[in-house]
Amino acid sequence: MASLPPRGPARSAAPQFAAGERFLTVGVVAEYFGVTEVTIKNWVDAGQLLAARTVGGHRRIAASSVVKLLEEQGRPVPPGLARRKPVVVMLDTDAAWVKQMKRTLSARTRVEVEGDPYAALLLVARLRPDVVVVDLHLAHGDGKRVIAALRSDAQTKPIDVIALGATPADNKAVAPMLTTTGARGTGSLSYFRRSDPDAFVDAVLRAADRPTPLPRARRR
Repeated sequence: MASLPPRGPARSAAPQFAAGERFLTVGVVAEYFGVTEVTIKNWVDAGQLLAARTVGGHRRIAASSVVKLLEEQGRPVPPGLARRKPVVVMLDTDAAWVKQMKRTLSARTRVEVEGDPYAALLLVARLRPDVVVVDLHLAHGDGKRVIAALRSDAQTKPIDVIALGATPADNKAVAPMLTTTGARGTGSLSYFRRSDPDAFVDAVLRAADRPTPLPRARRR
């Protein structure tokens, strides 16, 4: 998914996109509808979905048109798709790190920060975020407990979780729970070090863009 409108129209007359429009790849949109990528391209050509093209010529579908077509077809619209920006909840007490990451991520996501584990879980329950970042260095091992709670509850299990650590021991501690790709209905759980902020940011943005699992639809 691109954060800014790709250059060039998908058709001869360029569609008009609202400021801040989000764009999705053809593959991601195909997952939302449970159809093939060819079907999505046909819908674009028929004007059912609005798209632009990247510099390399690849289609990018406007999220607002995906929401509209989902509603027209009577399909559920995931909260993460309906809102302008994906939501990221960070459970972290390192003020300097949080300030840096929030500044970096805020261009493409809505970032909410909480330092208390209990308050963070309440925030997750209220916002149903796309991604939750958990600091493994919280006191009393609360980071691992929060991750376990998120992974065990049916309402929060689909959320992608990123464990944030600083030492090899942190990686070892969370390794038994790690899943780079979530099973159907289960979000992924990955680990990143504070010393590699670029990789962390990339992981958050990839997770924020991942489609929320939907009931399997009939292929058209």
